[in-house]
Amino acid sequence: MILAKKTDQSLARLGIVVAKRNVRKAVERNRIKRIFRECFRTRKAELATLDLVFLARAHIDTLTNREVRQTADKLLDELFKRSMAQRSQ
Repeated sequence: MILAKKTDQSLARLGIVVAKRNVRKAVERNRIKRIFRECFRTRKAELATLDLVFLARAHIDTLTNREVRQTADKLLDELFKRSMAQRSQ
């Protein structure tokens, strides 16, 4: 899940929540956070006026790195499309 809020700042900011209740092992929580950070870093310019919070859901630790990255990219694509649609209105 991803939450977004429009901001007055010119730089996008990121928050990541991977609850211990959802992902038991610290190694897995850190892996997921690393993937989210990398995904955000590569697309930071597109999301310049948004503050984002990634919320990891249960069983995300069963996904491979590629699947987590694809999921994060898909969420960011949807968010970018929505933000562009709102700008055009």
